[in-house]
Amino acid sequence: SLVISFSSIAADQCMLLPITVQKRTQEASLIVEAEVLSSQSFWTKNHDMIYTIHHLKIYKLFKGNPSLTEF
Repeated sequence: SLVISFSSIAADQCMLLPITVQKRTQEASLIVEAEVLSSQSFWTKNHDMIYTIHHLKIYKLFKGNPSLTEF
């Protein structure tokens, strides 16, 4: 399975900006069709950020070159 970690820095009031699908696909380095096998969330040591690790089973690769490592 492939392990992917996503994180984002909390902004004032957790503001989100809309991004079009076209821009997301252009900027993405990896796009896959996958099943989430498990997820685990945890705090940083300072309890200022939350990270989540997802273990995926990849069915189809649309863009990029996945490796079998954490990134």
